[in-house]
Amino acid sequence: MEFFYAIEGKMFIRDRYYKVYIKEEELWLGRIGRQLYGMKQLSGKSIVLNILFSLFRRVWIVPRGKKREKELDAIFSGKLFLKKKGNVIIRFDEINDVTINELQSLHTWDENGGTLTLKLVDGKEIQLILEAKTSLNHVEAIFHQIPVKRIDYWW
Repeated sequence: MEFFYAIEGKMFIRDRYYKVYIKEEELWLGRIGRQLYGMKQLSGKSIVLNILFSLFRRVWIVPRGKKREKELDAIFSGKLFLKKKGNVIIRFDEINDVTINELQSLHTWDENGGTLTLKLVDGKEIQLILEAKTSLNHVEAIFHQIPVKRIDYWW
C-alpha cells in the first residue's frame, strides 16, 4: 500500500500529523499525532529546555506515534479506520480541484516539500504540508483522473 506523510496546519489549535494511505479510489488520512515544533525553537533558547524536550519526545511522543502507525497499518476496513479518532477518508469523486504548491510552506519551522490543497465538492478545502522527502511528481500521479494544478508562488 502506498503512503506519504503530511501535516494539516491549523491556526489556533495544534497541527495534525497524518500518514496518508492511497487506496483504489480513496485517500485515507490516518492521524498519527500532533506536530510539535519545539526542537528548532527551543534549541537556541535554552540548553536545559532542549534536553528536556528531547527526552520527552524520545520517551513519550515517538513511541506513541509508532504504535499508532502500526495499528493503522493493520486496518483494511474503512469502518474500522474511521472509528479511530482524527482519521478521515476522502473519495476521489469528492475532490473538485487539486493544487500542488512547490514552494515550502511558512507554517512550519521544519523543511517541507510544499503543500497539497484539496478542494472538495462541498466547498471544504484541506491543505496538507508535505514532508521534504515526498516526491511531488508521485503525489501528482495519484490524482490521475483529476486535473492537478502546480504552482510555485505563495498567493
